[in-house]
Amino acid sequence: MARFYFACPQCNKRMIRFSQDDDRERRFYLCRSDGYRLTFMLRSNGMSPEWPKEIFQLAVREGVLTKQGSVLG
Repeated sequence: MARFYFACPQCNKRMIRFSQDDDRERRFYLCRSDGYRLTFMLRSNGMSPEWPKEIFQLAVREGVLTKQGSVLG
């Protein structure tokens, strides 16, 4: 069985899934290489290059991103 993943549009490296909504409607991806963020919406099969503010703040609290959006670690 193959795994599905997103390639970063900027650097073409594999993005990781950072989080998802409780109802699993939206999945939030992050490129560890350059900090590019992506929201994937399952029902509409659409993507957005932004994260909602609460997901960004969660990433900052967990030490994944800086407040400027740079990847830590």
